[in-house]
Amino acid sequence: MGRPTLLLGDDHRMFLQGLDRLLSANYEVVGAVGDGYEVLRAAEDLEPDVIVVDLNLPSLNGLELSRILLESNESRCIIMLTMHADVHIAAAALAAGVKGFLIKDETVETLERGIESAMNGGRVVSQALDQELLKRLLQDLDRQASPVTFELTRRQKQVLPLLAEGLGLKEVGARLGISVKTVEFHKYGLMERLGARTSAELVRYALVLGLSG
Repeated sequence: MGRPTLLLGDDHRMFLQGLDRLLSANYEVVGAVGDGYEVLRAAEDLEPDVIVVDLNLPSLNGLELSRILLESNESRCIIMLTMHADVHIAAAALAAGVKGFLIKDETVETLERGIESAMNGGRVVSQALDQELLKRLLQDLDRQASPVTFELTRRQKQVLPLLAEGLGLKEVGARLGISVKTVEFHKYGLMERLGARTSAELVRYALVLGLSG
């Protein structure tokens, strides 16, 4: 029996190359790419045993990417490896079917244990997260009969994914061909509609509720 196959997705080339080198000792790394859509295509073409992805991928963030991959094949084994020790995002990822949520400053041995656990049907979560809060958030998500939806305007639906990608007001305006003041108007309209008090909360809610990407 051959070694388990891995697909890696991260937009930091040096980190990606280092991770590839470290994991190649025990696994067959069949792909290492830096864009969300590239991960999506590679997953369909290569059918790896495990997919390890960053949260902040260009074009398609790791959470939306995971949802798409699991919708087409719920048996896929996905581990999210990120710098964001955010328990709300972790809960959204796990509720979507991701098998692991680990932080990048953990050891490669921790990641390898997570890969093995996930391949055997388990689930691994970084100890840096508030475990009790994570449990409560997962229970709340499990009780939801259907995803939360919001009535957003056409323009708000265009602005929100770009803000969730981390673009500034000027960049969003340039992408959509509208003024900075118009972007700001829609941004604060979104914050009011979603109940976000800060830009960081707005991005978090976009990720958690599947309204980004």
